[in-house]
Amino acid sequence: MTLKNLINGRNEVFWKFLPVIVVMFFSCQAKDRESASLDIDLVKVDSFVVKRDTRFRILDHHSKNGNYLGYDPITKSFILIDAQGEIIREVLRIGEGPNEYNSNLSSAAFNEDGGGVFLQSSNELIWYDQNWEIKKRWKYGPNFGLTVYGGPRYRTPYYFGEDTSRPFVFTSFFPNTKIPFNEIQTKLGNGYIVELFDSSNDTLIWKLPIDFSLYSEYNPKDKEFDLAPIYYLDTENKLLLLSFDNSFTVGVYDLNADFNFTRQINLEKSNLMDNGKGKTVKLFPVYNRDLMILRYSGISELELATKKEANSTYSPIQDSKLYRFYYASEDKNVLKELPFPEGIEPNSELIILASGKFLMRDKDEEGAEMNYSSYSIYELRM
Repeated sequence: MTLKNLINGRNEVFWKFLPVIVVMFFSCQAKDRESASLDIDLVKVDSFVVKRDTRFRILDHHSKNGNYLGYDPITKSFILIDAQGEIIREVLRIGEGPNEYNSNLSSAAFNEDGGGVFLQSSNELIWYDQNWEIKKRWKYGPNFGLTVYGGPRYRTPYYFGEDTSRPFVFTSFFPNTKIPFNEIQTKLGNGYIVELFDSSNDTLIWKLPIDFSLYSEYNPKDKEFDLAPIYYLDTENKLLLLSFDNSFTVGVYDLNADFNFTRQINLEKSNLMDNGKGKTVKLFPVYNRDLMILRYSGISELELATKKEANSTYSPIQDSKLYRFYYASEDKNVLKELPFPEGIEPNSELIILASGKFLMRDKDEEGAEMNYSSYSIYELRM
């Protein structure tokens, strides 16, 4: 079965758990008390400008050399950007040749352990070395395929076991992409949700059996099983942090232990600005066991109509006032709401740099002819 999804930058986008569950409950009183005693802020600590006439998207950050990997869908080329925003290399290898990539790439990422970069399409994984010469090309035929139009939009979801020359790669499981889990289970019937390519023996295997009812707010009648997974692959600690767009639950899985469930974090919807009526759009770890969660609240049809009357180009998913960060600490037993920074595009890049630091794209100036892209770096400070 192959599912082709048209993806663009403005789309809105276990066997049973072991009875060892760690749960965080945040009552309104507890939230007020802890918020008053815990001083946390998002602080802008740096910025840079990339001079380029065409619009590109940053996909990954190299934690050791500080470079960024971007893709330009207009020129169909990859660009390497240093920490100061200077383009240090542009690579165009599109084609069907032995050292080229094709046009239906879905993701790309630095290979920090083995050097070079990984490029992924619906049926192939390519490993380029630091000189952009192919070291290895793997072919596979997943049961569930995803074709992304307009070039790669994701960081390649891969991790290593003990052998850093043989990655494990999610073939078609990407954050914020709705997946017809019901169709998959109708065909497979095994309860697993992640198809994984094991490059050590060139095989496809299914992992992560899941009971959706254990994720709060799961409602198949409303969602028709088209749920969008929201997750972060913590390759350093070999963990998968998993939630869904309409859930207040985050499950943590051990990649080294066959996706074994290790703990669970629950958020009280009454402590969220949207009272649980919005959706989670991103999550990532900070300071080891703590989490940052980004939620989008949305607006009613009446509010949307009113805003459209005042501004015909108004788009809710581009409205930064409808987004909120939440800092969730299990150890400190606190959920802290943090306003989304003004002047930042909420529906664009959010690149994790280091524990507590991340990069986001600045909003373009209205009416100005853009020949650059501006980025800001924020740090979570306590």
